[in-house]
Amino acid sequence: ANYPAITTELAVDQHFYYAEHYHQQYLAKVPNGYCGIGGTGVCY
Repeated sequence: ANYPAITTELAVDQHFYYAEHYHQQYLAKVPNGYCGIGGTGVCY
């Protein structure tokens, strides 16, 4: 396929905020997620 290159910027010293406790490990708690077509199959 003729897709453009994908780039990712890596930055240091950025603030990181954890999600609220009830959002942590969401896919472990709800394996099919919230998508109506089913889960992605990505292992958490």
